[in-house]
Amino acid sequence: MATWLVHLRIANHFINNIPWLDGAEFIKGSVAPDCGYGEKDSDGEFTPPPKITHWTPTGRKTDCRYKEFYREYLSGKPKNSAYSFYLGYYIHLLTDIMWSSLIYLPTRLIYREQYAKDPNFLKVIKVDWYDLDHKFLRANPDFKAFKLLENADGVRDYLPYYEKGQLASQIRVITDFYNSNKNKTNLNREYPYLTESAMNNFIECACELIERELVRRGITRSEERMGFSA
Repeated sequence: MATWLVHLRIANHFINNIPWLDGAEFIKGSVAPDCGYGEKDSDGEFTPPPKITHWTPTGRKTDCRYKEFYREYLSGKPKNSAYSFYLGYYIHLLTDIMWSSLIYLPTRLIYREQYAKDPNFLKVIKVDWYDLDHKFLRANPDFKAFKLLENADGVRDYLPYYEKGQLASQIRVITDFYNSNKNKTNLNREYPYLTESAMNNFIECACELIERELVRRGITRSEERMGFSA
């Protein structure tokens, strides 16, 4: 639900603040839930479907069963490379819940008349979302998290519901999408559906709330306070 780069910006914060993380595996995990085969931003079928990749029986991102994912893949497990991947995945689920609740659903309410007239109105709104991504990357060409994803040399088959090689293939789709838009014009414009400050504020708030969740779970320690760096 959140853009790929929003997930990477949040992941970047934790890479910079948790010294034991395997950054490369963590970054792969942070986008892995969005690695189903399918047409980007479509309402069509994905393989596997979001119900599986996002652990949501209803298909709604507000219903991601992140606690079940934690129990299956993180609780009591050693903090190795696989753990870093699963932690990135876990944080992705938490982020999508927050993005759905704080960005997507309020926007649907504000523009409910436009949605009623045009079922594809979300695509209009997402132009702002992704143009803000492109604007950020243009201003930060050496952005660490994106560079790690670009240089991903392969992905282990961490999860049984993805085909062999699927994660690596779809990660390349993500990096190709952003690289193909490096020369996109008209980024210094008004953003009526999501302002740059609203996106930045969301990311900072999400990092703070996720940090508290990690401390509560004992994944990080309360004395290791993290300065915002996404």
